[in-house]
Amino acid sequence: MQRSTIYYQGIWHAIHTICRDESFFGLYKGLGATLLSVGPSIAISFSVYETLRSYWHSQRPGDSTVIVSLACGSLSGIASSTGV
Repeated sequence: MQRSTIYYQGIWHAIHTICRDESFFGLYKGLGATLLSVGPSIAISFSVYETLRSYWHSQRPGDSTVIVSLACGSLSGIASSTGV
């Protein structure tokens, strides 16, 4: 995001400038930190989803699987994005 100083005129100009100034690998700066943060997020999402789904089925076994999946998926997405 550019605020006061404009560095790039568009996506292709940004890619060209980064490749020219920092080499091709400059496009992948921050990839390691991103990959390290994805693992815990996915682990939280899956564990919360499975825990909620199994609890829901034990309490209300007759509910629609679509409703259960939507509700548990929503709550697990919220939990993983907030880093609970």
